[in-house]
Amino acid sequence: MQKRVTKNTVTRVSSRAELTNMALYWDQKTVVLPIICLWITSYYAAKAEPINATEESTAKIFWNGQKWAHRCIFHVNETQILDIYTLSHWDSDVCGQACASDGNCTAYAWAPSTPNTEEPFECTLLSGNISETDAKSSLSSARMCGLKDASVLKLVPWNGRNWAEGCVFIKGEFRNSRPGTATREECSRLCSEQADCSGYHWRPAQLCGLVLTESPLVKADALMPSEKNYPRGSILCGLRGS
Repeated sequence: MQKRVTKNTVTRVSSRAELTNMALYWDQKTVVLPIICLWITSYYAAKAEPINATEESTAKIFWNGQKWAHRCIFHVNETQILDIYTLSHWDSDVCGQACASDGNCTAYAWAPSTPNTEEPFECTLLSGNISETDAKSSLSSARMCGLKDASVLKLVPWNGRNWAEGCVFIKGEFRNSRPGTATREECSRLCSEQADCSGYHWRPAQLCGLVLTESPLVKADALMPSEKNYPRGSILCGLRGS
C-alpha cells in the first residue's frame, strides 16, 4: 500500500495498476492539452485578424470593374483628409454617398475605428489626385476603399416635406433620446426643445435619435443607406421643426 500526500488531504493508491493508469492519464494530458490549446489559439487568431492593420499585403486588389474594393487602403497625406465620420449603424454605402455628395472629395476609406472590433466604423473622406494606383492591399478584410462615384447617390424622397423615409444624417453628434418615443412628431418636438439639435432619426420601434450640430443640417446632408440593411419604413430622418 502506498500513500501520496497533498496539501490538504491524504490519498491512498491501492495498487500498481492504478499508478500505471494515473501515469498514462497525466502523460496523455501533457500531450493532448497543448494540442487543444494550440488549436483554440489558432482558431481565434484567424478570426481576429488585424482590423486597423497598417501592414500591407502583396495580394492583388480586385476592383471588378467598380470604383471600390475590399481589403485596400490609400496612402495619403494628412492634408488630404477632409472629414472622418464615426458611424455605429450605417453601412459602407453611406460612406460612398458622403464622398459623392462632397464637392472636394475624390476618394474615401472605410474601416472599423478600433482594432479587432466590428463597429463603430470610420468613414474617411479624402481629397486630391487619388486613383486606383494609389491603393495598397490590406491584410484586413474589414477595410475597403473607393473612388468618388456620383452614380451611388440616391434621391431622398422628401415629397415636399422636411422629413423622409429611409434616410440618415452622418454629420454631427448623435444622441439617443429617451426610449418609448411613440411618434415621429414627438421625436421632432424633442429636437426642437434642444438648442443645438438640427435633425433627428426616428424608428417605428419607438426610438428617437437627435443629431446635434454646430451648423444647421440641410436636405443635401441626408443620405440613403442600403435598403437591404434598412428596408424602407424602418427608419426616417427629419430636419429641425419638421
